[in-house]
Amino acid sequence: MAALRTRLHSLVPLALVASLSPIAACHKSGAPSPSASSASSAKSDHSDGKAVAQANPKPGDPQDGKAIHAAGHDDHKQPTVLRRCFSDDTALSPHRSIDELVHRAADRLEQAAQQQRVCQDKDGPQSPERLYQEALACAEESLRQNEASVEAHHNRALALLGLGQKDDAKQAITHALAIDPDDPETLLGAAELYIHQLAPTSDNTLIGLAYVRHAKVVLRRSRSTDLHKKRPVSALPSLPRSTSPRSPGGPSHSDRPQRQAVKASDDRAILSRLLLLEGQALSDLGRAAQALTPLEEAIALSDSDQARYERGLVLFDLCRFKDAQRTFAELTRRVPDDAWSHHQLGLVLEMLGEAQAAEKELATARKLAPSDFPEPLPVSMTEFSSLVDKEIRALPVGLRSDLKLVRLELSELPDVSDLTADQPTLSPTIVGLFRGLPLGMPDSEPRSIVLYRKNLLRIVTTRDELSAQVRTTLMHELGHLRGEDDDELRARGLE
Repeated sequence: MAALRTRLHSLVPLALVASLSPIAACHKSGAPSPSASSASSAKSDHSDGKAVAQANPKPGDPQDGKAIHAAGHDDHKQPTVLRRCFSDDTALSPHRSIDELVHRAADRLEQAAQQQRVCQDKDGPQSPERLYQEALACAEESLRQNEASVEAHHNRALALLGLGQKDDAKQAITHALAIDPDDPETLLGAAELYIHQLAPTSDNTLIGLAYVRHAKVVLRRSRSTDLHKKRPVSALPSLPRSTSPRSPGGPSHSDRPQRQAVKASDDRAILSRLLLLEGQALSDLGRAAQALTPLEEAIALSDSDQARYERGLVLFDLCRFKDAQRTFAELTRRVPDDAWSHHQLGLVLEMLGEAQAAEKELATARKLAPSDFPEPLPVSMTEFSSLVDKEIRALPVGLRSDLKLVRLELSELPDVSDLTADQPTLSPTIVGLFRGLPLGMPDSEPRSIVLYRKNLLRIVTTRDELSAQVRTTLMHELGHLRGEDDDELRARGLE
């Protein structure tokens, strides 16, 4: 049995302290986004402020008050203006310490995420974009002082990603890991980047999952070393923590290679975030049953609403609807203005056959977040049937001939018996299903293709989009009829 799996929860990241989300993202404070991708914390460094190495200047960049001219004589070429962390500084100003620059970068990243989270001052002097630009200037000035600063590369990656420059952010986080491949916070940032920010491919998710698991090994090793040394917590450095309940936060590392141990509370926060990411990655890879354990461990460590939300999604995908109902009902009590929890609770109630209660929750989600949950298209089952017939007539001759060999069914939602017939369990969000064995193989049951009206309507906003999704779903399921697997269909653009 094969299905076209389309997840109905958005991948829009939660805007948190030092968020990796683009500057356009904006969510209500405290609301657990469907697939949170808060970054690892902006990092502050406890260096002594000495310039260890000078970054290689680019042609045209003034450095130390001197203009460095590029080769050639292009009279029209203007020199690049060197951005400085503190706007009042000039080429004649004394060098700032690394500690001061990195702390200011972290502060600007935190403010930018705060502005995103509360949706305020999006165009003023404290707009997220301006704050990310200031953080980037501070990170780059830090690197001119010390190109080997992991904290500076880390903060530069967060600022670039906040500005939507994902390729540059990827390079910056890679540079940080090249300097210190065992830095837990940077490993966390890399995992966030690959799991939530880059193109949602299996390869990127697997890379992010590998970063998560390596960071967990590093933390366990660090904890073991700390216990062996019996270092008292009171002897460790303490910096202000973020007020966000879902931010890893916490102090950063001191100079390399000598590093101070992370405080136990910060160690737990980072580990909790890693466990959340591990659960999300496994869920995205279709390994819902494996995702439960890390998500439950994350909840036990930090009582995270985000981890509770993700656990609810996994329970829903596993067709454990009563458990999912309890999870989302509790979340709507804990965070009553979170549209995503109301929406997911509505989907669960639909599968439980509680139509009136389901519509109430779905309507609440639409009211709280109309841009995320617009009113569904008013397409009745009769209209849907006519639209499907039209798309069938538009199929190539060969596919129309194949379709005559199966029974075509239209249904509102998937039947639980279909979702649980094979392992792994299919998600209730599927938009189409092929029952039976491919052509050329003996089949003990009639072959059939099912299209699910409600699930299809939830992923479109126009009738043209609905027609396109119906066409793609038909071609996808006919591909299964011909013996193609999901990877082959994905390669043909039929995902």
